[in-house]
Amino acid sequence: MKEFFAIVSLVLGFATFVPYFREMWRGTAKPHIFSWIPWTAMTGIAFWLSFTNGGGAGAWLFLLQAVGCGIVLLYAIFHGERHITLLDRVTFTGTVLTIILYLFTKNALVSVVLASVIDTSAFIPTFRKSFLKPWEEPVLAYGISGFSYAFALLAVDTFSFVTALYGACLVLSNVVFVGFALYRRRVLNDS
Repeated sequence: MKEFFAIVSLVLGFATFVPYFREMWRGTAKPHIFSWIPWTAMTGIAFWLSFTNGGGAGAWLFLLQAVGCGIVLLYAIFHGERHITLLDRVTFTGTVLTIILYLFTKNALVSVVLASVIDTSAFIPTFRKSFLKPWEEPVLAYGISGFSYAFALLAVDTFSFVTALYGACLVLSNVVFVGFALYRRRVLNDS
């Protein structure tokens, strides 16, 4: 059954980027570079650490996510959000410093907490931007991503705080973002 959940997670991981790439092609997606740099870095690091430490098939979702995030990052460089605030800069700086700390951490619990903090903090610029421009983020992509990580959690062999925290944070942050963006769309349509 774990293999089934892993396969579903990979299929959904791929499907995550279909709506995002479609909106990029249409020119309606405006990804925030200060979110996509940490997300690309973290999924790349997660793949490498998992792959080199015997993660097996569980590592492939991170590779898939790293490649997809990297493509969105390249798009963000040329066509992404241009309005960068002080909050964006402070969040990005804190995220980069935390990534550096993460790379030198040898304790599994500290590593998973730092990874969760990094990924969640990287959402702040996207939340901030989406407060005023919620249509510039394809919420379907974030919804699928949340489901992808939920299935990845179901595929975990040994369920513990260390093995579940990061995945649970990814599920929660994606679901909360979808709710936030949909709510903001409704509020702005009603005003």
